[in-house]
Amino acid sequence: MPNLPTHIYWFAYYDLRCPSVRYRGRYLLDALQAGYGVQATMIFPGYGWANVFFFIRIYLKVLLFRPGGSWIVIQKLYTRGIYARALRWLVRLRPQDTIYDLDDAEYLRHSPETLHFFLKHCSRVIVGSRELEAYAQRFNKDVHCIGSPIIAQPAFPTIDNEVLHLGWIGFYNNHRTSIEELVFPALDQATTPLQLTLLGVDRPAQREAILARFQGHPFVQIDLPDAIDWQDEAGIYQRIRQWDLGLAPLLDTAFNRAKSAFKLKQCLAAGVPVAASPVGENLAVMQNGAHGFFFEDATELLQKLTRFSQLSADARAAMRRRCRQDAEQHAVEVYATRFLEVFA
Repeated sequence: MPNLPTHIYWFAYYDLRCPSVRYRGRYLLDALQAGYGVQATMIFPGYGWANVFFFIRIYLKVLLFRPGGSWIVIQKLYTRGIYARALRWLVRLRPQDTIYDLDDAEYLRHSPETLHFFLKHCSRVIVGSRELEAYAQRFNKDVHCIGSPIIAQPAFPTIDNEVLHLGWIGFYNNHRTSIEELVFPALDQATTPLQLTLLGVDRPAQREAILARFQGHPFVQIDLPDAIDWQDEAGIYQRIRQWDLGLAPLLDTAFNRAKSAFKLKQCLAAGVPVAASPVGENLAVMQNGAHGFFFEDATELLQKLTRFSQLSADARAAMRRRCRQDAEQHAVEVYATRFLEVFA
C-alpha cells in the first residue's frame, strides 16, 4: 500500500478551464479520494475577494498549523506575481513533503526564475515527459516522470464513416502551427473525400482563414464546431468517437518534445486510432501499426491516410479495441497510484 498523506493542499496555477488543472489536479484528487480516501483542498489564483480570503486562510493554516503527514503541491507555477511570491515563501519555510508538478516546458516561453525556484526547493518534482525529466534533474535529485492521465472510456459500438473523418483538439499556439505545417498541406493534395473536424478554433479570424483556404476544394470538408463546453468531458469524448482517425502532429521542437501526448491519449481512450508525429512522448505512448501510424511530413501523411482508408472493417475494429485497451494504463486511477508511490 502506498504511503498515504493525511491531506493534500494543491495550489493550481490556473482555474479548472485549463486541462492540466483538471486532469493532473482535480481528477487526480477525485481519484485519490475515491480509491484511497485521501482528502484534498484545491486553491486557485484570483483577485476576487472570495479567492483572496480562501487563499489567505489555507496559506496561514499550512504555514503555521500544517497537519502532520500533509502534502503541498505547487502546480506549474512560473509567474512572478503575489500568488507565486507567497508560495515561494511557503516552500522556503515548509519545504518538507512539497511537490512541484510540471507538464510543459514553460521555461522556453517565460522567464524561468520562478520555475527554477520550485524545481530547486520543492522536496520532489513530478513531470509529464522524459524531456522535462531530464531538464528537472539539473535542479532536483528526486524527479518522477508521470505522463498526464486521461479518463478511461467504456466500450461502445462504432461504425466506419463513408467519408474518412479526421479530428484534432485544440487549435492554438504550437498546436496550431503543427496543424498548419504538417496537416493542411496534406489536405491540399487530397484526391479522395476527407472530412476534418478541428475543436477549439474560436477566433473569428482563424475560422475565416481556415474556411477560405479550403473553400472550393473538391475533396475536403471542414467542420469547426463552436460553443464547446470544455469541462463537459463526456461530451468531448463523444465528439472524438465520431472520428475515424485522430491527429497528433508535432513539429520537432524543444517545446513539443516536452509535451505529454495528452491529446493522443484522449483519442486512444475513445477507441480512435491516431496519425501522429514521431516526436517526444508520442513515441512513448503510441505503437506504430497497433494504435495508428507515425508520419514525418505532409507527403507521408497523405500516403498513409490512403492506406488507412483501405483497411478492412475488421482491421479497423481490431485497432480501435487495441487503442481503448492500451489507454487504460494512462487512466487517472493508475496515475493516482503512481502519484502516491512518489512518497513510498
